[in-house]
Amino acid sequence: MQSDPDSYQDSSKDTQAQRKMTNPKTVTAKRSRMSLCISNFGRRSFLGRAGVVTAVATSVATAMMSPVRSSTKRGDIAYAQNTGERNGGSQILQEVLSANQTYVKNFGDKSNLPLPPGRRFAILTCMDARLDPAKYAGLSEGDAHVIRNAGGRASDDAIRSLVISYKLLGTKEWFVIHHTNCGMEFFTDQVIRKLLSNSLTTAVLDENGFRDVGQRPGSTEGEFINWLTINDQVTSVAIDVRRIRFHPLVPRDIPIYGYLYDVKTGELIEIPEATEIGRAA
Repeated sequence: MQSDPDSYQDSSKDTQAQRKMTNPKTVTAKRSRMSLCISNFGRRSFLGRAGVVTAVATSVATAMMSPVRSSTKRGDIAYAQNTGERNGGSQILQEVLSANQTYVKNFGDKSNLPLPPGRRFAILTCMDARLDPAKYAGLSEGDAHVIRNAGGRASDDAIRSLVISYKLLGTKEWFVIHHTNCGMEFFTDQVIRKLLSNSLTTAVLDENGFRDVGQRPGSTEGEFINWLTINDQVTSVAIDVRRIRFHPLVPRDIPIYGYLYDVKTGELIEIPEATEIGRAA
């Protein structure tokens, strides 16, 4: 009976593969890599006042995927700048990477911070660049969860984050903080939908409001988004606190405070109606 050359080659490859798999050196190397992963992905228990929250550390994955960490080992801030140049030459990118190198050098013992926020509260606020929750609320790394979006609105995604914040990570108090002179007051859903349908170029804001300066085509996809624009800041804070307070996934024993941040003074101004709505049961 004549043997099939192709079958013989396949069989030979299988045999070689089996030998490689059972080779002591290969097995040892695989076990070493597995031990390294296990040691770095060890489970940690974090004890809070209300109980224990267990989380999985992911330091190995972060270290393996982060080019900035490798540049830190080189001890060369210029490496980050060179990386920015290779990635398109953006000045902003270079500045961010350079600043990150400085931050890494002074990182200290922050790697030992637990996963749950130490002060056990969360803030929902606006993405406006003039707002710095770390400064106006006295936060340090590891203190609190800060959830930001356009307007600081209680969108579905914001509530998703808040639910995770309490259910898995133990926060006990929440703040909803809007601010004066918010860009979400300067347009309506209809305005932004029209702007987007005209073009995808950044619009211009003047005394008459936003106007489009781009060239077609735009997109009508904006018609399907609830942009959660704001008519009145005080009212919007109360509306958002109410939505969170009575959401079926939010327990009644979490107090929700409503505040307005004054961009002219930096002061947090309480909205009594909102705080009353958010009072814990």
